Amino acid sequence: MTVAEANQRRTQLDFERYKPLAQLQAITTQDLDNATQNNLAAKAQVQAAAAQVATAKAQVIASSAGVQSAKAAVETAQINLGFTHLTSPIDGIPGIALLQVGALVSPSSPAITTVSTIDPIKAYFTASEQDTSILHAAFRPRRAVSPILQREIWS
Repeated sequence: MTVAEANQRRTQLDFERYKPLAQLQAITTQDLDNATQNNLAAKAQVQAAAAQVATAKAQVIASSAGVQSAKAAVETAQINLGFTHLTSPIDGIPGIALLQVGALVSPSSPAITTVSTIDPIKAYFTASEQDTSILHAAFRPRRAVSPILQREIWS
């Protein structure tokens, strides 16, 4: 029981005691009027206290909603932060960045950079016929021939 409810209960009891006494003219009408007004004021205080409790409960609910909203904002920020890190699906050396740090990118944006693989390294080039002959001769497998067979064949 709140203080306002206790005061109202006391003023209600005073009013109920004064009413029969006023009918018997044992007390003045002024005393009954004062008891009646005190009781009405106490009832108003109880209603005001109840309204304050309802307001406080609404503020708690609103604050709880604010907390939930802030948690959702943090979660959204963490998700967005996850989109700020780029990783290459292949190992290698990145080339020159075509977009600057902080640029807004989307799937339709141009490539951010290129990555050159280093394992294995592949090279494509054109060689003249003379260079090709030299390379073939340099990498041609050699057969091991015994010195005896070599003398017989070449003799």
